[in-house]
Amino acid sequence: RISGMWREKEGKRYVIGFVAAFVLLAVVRHVTHYFEGSHARPCYFYMISQIGSVLITSCWMLTVQSRVIHTKIRRLMLTSGALFLLYFSMQMVKYCLFAENPDVGRYMWYGYYTPMTLIPLMALYILQYLSDPAKPFSENRWRLLLIPAVLICLGFLTNDLHQLAFGIPNWYENGDKGRTLELIYFVYVAFMAVLLILAIRSAIRLCRNIKGKRKLLYPAIPLILGIIYLILYTVKRQWVTINGQELFEMAEAFAFMMIGFLEVCIQIGLIPTNVGYGRLFSLTAIPARVTQSDGKTVYITK
Repeated sequence: RISGMWREKEGKRYVIGFVAAFVLLAVVRHVTHYFEGSHARPCYFYMISQIGSVLITSCWMLTVQSRVIHTKIRRLMLTSGALFLLYFSMQMVKYCLFAENPDVGRYMWYGYYTPMTLIPLMALYILQYLSDPAKPFSENRWRLLLIPAVLICLGFLTNDLHQLAFGIPNWYENGDKGRTLELIYFVYVAFMAVLLILAIRSAIRLCRNIKGKRKLLYPAIPLILGIIYLILYTVKRQWVTINGQELFEMAEAFAFMMIGFLEVCIQIGLIPTNVGYGRLFSLTAIPARVTQSDGKTVYITK
C-alpha cells in the first residue's frame, strides 16, 4: 500500500494550474493598480500580488515534497522555493512594512541579489545530480561555483562599504533612481549568463535519453521567455508596461522562469517523480493493486 500516490494526469493539472495562477496574478496586479492612486496606503495593494506569489510558490513546494523521489534533488528544489519566499518577503519589507525607512529599503534591495544568485545555481546542481546521482557533492567539480556565488552575494550586501556593485550618490534624496552600475553588478550578470547556459546545455544533454526530439527544447522555453522579459524589463521597460504598470515584477518573472524550468524537467521525466505507475500496471499481468491510505484504489492490473 502506497500513501499519496500521484497520477500521471495530475501532472498536466499542476502545469495548467501554475500558469493560470501566474496569469491571474498579473490580472490582480493591474486591477489593484487602479486603486493605488486614491488609497491612503497603496502598499496594501502591492502586497496582494506579493502574497499571491508566496502562495503560488508555497503550493508548488508542497507538490515537490510529494512528487520528487530523489532526496538531494528534492532538498535543492525546496531550497530554491525557500529562496523565492525570501525574495518576496524582502520586497514586502522594502515597499510596505518599512517603506518610509531608506536604510531598510536599501539593504533589502541589496538582499534581492542573494536569492537571484543562488537559485540558478541550485537549478544547475539539480541537473548535475541527475547526470550522476551516485556521485557525492564533495566530489563534484561544480561545487566550486558556490565560491563566486557567495562572493557576489557578499559584494552586494556590503555595497555601502565599497560602492563596487552600485554607485549611489545620494540614497536619502533619490533612492535607487540615481544609481550607477559598477563592477560587481556586471560580474553578477556574467555569472548568471554562464549558469543559465550551463543549465540549458545540461538539460538538453539529459533530454537525449528521453523519447521525442521535441522534448530537447522544452526546458529551454521558460528560461528563454524569462530572460527576454527580464532584459526588456531592465532596458525597455515601456515594452512590458500596460497603462503605466509592468506586466510582472522582476521577482515574479524570475520565479516563473525558474519554477517553470524545474517543472518542465519534472513533466518530461528528467527529474524522477512518484508517477508512471499507470503505464506499469497496464503492461503487467501480475495481480496487483495500489491503494491510497484511505483504502481507495488508485491502480490495478488488468
